[in-house]
Amino acid sequence: PETATDADYANIEAIIAHEYFHNWSGNRITCRDWFQLCLKEGLTVFRDQEFSSDQRSRPVKRIADVRLLKAQQFTEDAGPLSHPVRPQVYREINNFYTATVYEKGAEVVRMLKTLLGEEGFRAGMDLYFTRHDGHAATIEDFLKCFADATGRDLDAFALWYAQAGTPRLEVTGAYDAAAGTFRLDVAQSTPPTPGQSEKQPLVIPLALGLVGPNGSDMPLVLEDGTQVQDGVLEITAPRQSFVFTGIGTRPVASLNRGFSAPVNLSSNLTSEDLVFLAAHDSDPFNRFDALQGLAFALLKDGARTGTLPDPKALVEAARLLLSDATLDPAFKAQALALPGEAEVARELARDVNPDAVFAARK
Repeated sequence: PETATDADYANIEAIIAHEYFHNWSGNRITCRDWFQLCLKEGLTVFRDQEFSSDQRSRPVKRIADVRLLKAQQFTEDAGPLSHPVRPQVYREINNFYTATVYEKGAEVVRMLKTLLGEEGFRAGMDLYFTRHDGHAATIEDFLKCFADATGRDLDAFALWYAQAGTPRLEVTGAYDAAAGTFRLDVAQSTPPTPGQSEKQPLVIPLALGLVGPNGSDMPLVLEDGTQVQDGVLEITAPRQSFVFTGIGTRPVASLNRGFSAPVNLSSNLTSEDLVFLAAHDSDPFNRFDALQGLAFALLKDGARTGTLPDPKALVEAARLLLSDATLDPAFKAQALALPGEAEVARELARDVNPDAVFAARK
């Protein structure tokens, strides 16, 4: 107690919650075999994340979880040890206890919740705990409960359990003032991984908002009159386009809100757009991510060239965020923290000069 920090107490609380939640996801409902381990660990990680989010600050917890995911699981997915959430083979059972099974497994459950909505997800979980109490279950059993509870076909979504690698989403937005429309072009791809050179398109829930000049979200109405349900687009093909109507002024697209899908995202947002999102986005995670995007751009340029570009945009975004009295101080601290050296190195991906990265951060 004399030396423990707030983070230590939060971690102890989360671990106790995680092991307690195993009473259901792991014990009362166990796994048919080791290949279903994400039903025990990934699902329980999701449950302990939700517990900690409810007990403390949801935005701060989400930031911490995504940072961990990118540091450990994205790195694993990009290397020679990449494997699906449900591994196909193993040499030794400890090989199964990986960031992919735990952290990405939790993200797959979170995507299921995003796709089905709060009520649909709760109905599926209730059915799973009722139907399989005392049973040894499989991933197919788990998904069938959600399909039966909601009437939704989840066969295509199940690919998340079988396909390794971190998907890439390339998003381009274009505003047509004359037509009053905003077009969003989305392309998805997944790099080859060991044993899986050919990749199929995944079902990716892309939560988004179109933020108007006053900082409010605009209605998301597609050209066929369809209202986008819960602000979530479903990306299911290699390339898709969405045209939103009734857009009177140029919006700024807030993409992958709450980190709705574990993907590497690139877009044509400008530094001015990121400053605007850092100040006005209604999604806390994306306010954080906008600031981090500005910082990453500066640090990557500085590490490559040896000269740090003008930080004016980053400073302005930080000033605007700091001046918002409604934000949790813990959230502000997370948002204002510069990306670490390892995070910058991961973004650079190749030809990394550690001394140059250190100098850029300094």
